[in-house]
Amino acid sequence: MAVDRDRVVSAAQQTIGDHACATCDSGRVCDTMFFAAAVVELDHELREVIAVRDGDEALQRAVDRGRHEAVAQSLAVLGRTEGQYRTEADGDTSHLSFALAEALRSTALVIRSEVHNPTSRTALEIMARADEAYELAEYVRDVSTRYRDTKSDVAEALSSVAGDIEKGTEGVNRLQRASDISTPVDELSSLARDADPDVRWWVAQNPSTAAEDLASAAMTERHPLVLTALIRNPRLPEDRVRLFTEHPHHDVAIAARRRIAESSGR
Repeated sequence: MAVDRDRVVSAAQQTIGDHACATCDSGRVCDTMFFAAAVVELDHELREVIAVRDGDEALQRAVDRGRHEAVAQSLAVLGRTEGQYRTEADGDTSHLSFALAEALRSTALVIRSEVHNPTSRTALEIMARADEAYELAEYVRDVSTRYRDTKSDVAEALSSVAGDIEKGTEGVNRLQRASDISTPVDELSSLARDADPDVRWWVAQNPSTAAEDLASAAMTERHPLVLTALIRNPRLPEDRVRLFTEHPHHDVAIAARRRIAESSGR
C-alpha cells in the first residue's frame, strides 16, 4: 500500500490537537500521543534530508559499521506494532489505529531513507545503539577472563551471557536479511522456516519471497500474525488463501475473506 505522507502527517497533527485521555491529563504521554508527535517530527526531518550522492557507498559504510543490525531491529519493532494497529482497525480507514499504522509505516520509511545518509540524526542514533551492543558483548567477555583462574563458575556464566549477546546479534541479522528485498530467493526460502516468528513475519511480507515458498509456509505456519502477513502477500496463490476463510483465528479468517473479496471485485 502506497503511503500518502501528507495524509498521515495531517492525521497525526489532528490527533495531537484533538486527543484527550486520562494518561495525558496526568502529565504523562500516552502511546497515541507519542507516535503522533514522532510522526510530525520525523516528517519535518525527512523534508530536510538532502538527496544522498553515492548512496551505495554510504550504505556499505553503514553495513561495515554494524548500523544495519540496529536498523533491522527498529524496523522489526515498528512493523510488528504496525500490524497490531492494522488488526485493530480491521480495514476501517477512519479508525484511529489505521492512521497510527500508516504513521508507523511512514516512520519506517524515514529510517530506511536516513540510513543512506551517515550524518543524519536517525542514522547516528541507531549506529550508537549498534555500537553499545558490541561494546557490551566485549565488556562481558573481558570481565569473564578476570575470573577464569579464580572463579571458573563465574567465568563460565559470563561467557554464556556473552554468547547470548552474540546469538541476539545474529537474530537481528536474520531480521535484516528477511526484510531486505534484495536478499536472494534461496536465502528467503530458508528464513521462511526460521524458529523466530518475527523473522518469518518479515519473509511473509517480503515481495521477493517466491510464490512457492509462500504457499509452502502457509501450509505449516501456525502463528496468526505470520499467517495474516502471508495471506496479504499478493504472491500467495489464491487457492491457498481460500483455505483460511474459516480459520478459527478471527484476524486470519478476516484477512483471507477480504483478499478473496478484493480479487472477485477486480
